[in-house]
Amino acid sequence: MKKWTIGCLLFFFAIVFCTGCSQTEKSTATTATQSATARLKSNRIGASFTISHAMWLNGSWGGPRGDGEAVGPPWQESLKAEADSGVSTVRLSHPWDLVEPEQGKFNWKELDEAITICEQAGVEIVLCIGVKSPRYPEYHPPGWIKAEVEKRLKPKPTDELKIAIPDQLKKQIDELQQLVKKDPNDKALLDQLEEVNEQLNMVMAATPKARDAIKRYLTAAVIRYRDRASIKVWQVENEPLTFTRPMALSQVKEEIELVRSLDSKKRPILVTTWTAVDVPPEWSAGWTTAVEQIIPLGDIVGFDCYIKSHEWETQEGHWQLVKQWMASARKQGKKVWITEWQAEPWEEGQKMDFKDPYGNKSFNPKLYEDTFQLALRLKPDKILLWGEEFQIACKKQGNSAWRVATAHLFFDVLDPNWRYPPQERD
Repeated sequence: MKKWTIGCLLFFFAIVFCTGCSQTEKSTATTATQSATARLKSNRIGASFTISHAMWLNGSWGGPRGDGEAVGPPWQESLKAEADSGVSTVRLSHPWDLVEPEQGKFNWKELDEAITICEQAGVEIVLCIGVKSPRYPEYHPPGWIKAEVEKRLKPKPTDELKIAIPDQLKKQIDELQQLVKKDPNDKALLDQLEEVNEQLNMVMAATPKARDAIKRYLTAAVIRYRDRASIKVWQVENEPLTFTRPMALSQVKEEIELVRSLDSKKRPILVTTWTAVDVPPEWSAGWTTAVEQIIPLGDIVGFDCYIKSHEWETQEGHWQLVKQWMASARKQGKKVWITEWQAEPWEEGQKMDFKDPYGNKSFNPKLYEDTFQLALRLKPDKILLWGEEFQIACKKQGNSAWRVATAHLFFDVLDPNWRYPPQERD
């Protein structure tokens, strides 16, 4: 009896000890998870998110195949997946023409919802506002601005913005549209039509009427969101002085000063510039001037960097020029970010393959991983990935390779002790 009692006690203590060990292991694993997540957040990796683009991928606003077909999840699910992925920052944008579809009548529904989703995930927000916002066609003046300008204003070239007047551009557009009708597959004609349409939008944004309307929109946006603690940075316009489609320098300065004056918390202002491909010799001076002009305007200077499209590939030598521009910004006391680091393919006509990881000619998950070291070598204060909406749409189509590549960058390259989170291993 005595031996049996001792045996039972030993068995009981063994169970308690093993259970304790198991609980300790679980606690250690939880602590490791929390610390790894904290380390990940401290790496200051973020992502850009354009609400309208996620809507486009979902087919709720146009569609990547032009017929409203959905390839991605609802934009809210896409943003939640991005915000929950371990990023520390999300740069949010929604084009002005969708925010103010009628003059003076603002639709804040999507932005309100997006900000709440980011807040629930505990990520910081950069809010991009202005007539220029990420994603094609860059300039997003509402239809009512275009109509008013076309009816009443005929702006002439200025010293700052030497471009054709709308009548000339409209004539070009009409002529090109007639030619495209005759040969709808002529790529050169389609490219030319796209270019003059973008120039027309640029002209619209530069008229006095449009400039006043943009300032009213900026005022409304800042007043609405300035008390949201999650918003840490304002981005005023997107690539406003980029050499090929610039805004007037005086206009950009006015807008930045307005946003500063409206925000009692004095949040930093982010300004961005396109830095992707090798600059042609004839553009070199103008492009460098544009970068030099943008640097003093903000507190943070964002550089938009891309590796490869269906048309071009950034060569190694160009990164030396980007380094010089970043060094210039740092000398002027600015923080330096990469505000767009390529994380999606750029295919002709935006005809992307969402199912096959290697079905796109311009970019694939392996090239994405292999070239990320370039971003790290530039040593920015923050890196924002560009193309998370595409990656999440791919995953919905059964292609997880892009998300696994991002997980690899986050958790192996940036934190070698971390393993893929379960939802990205599937």
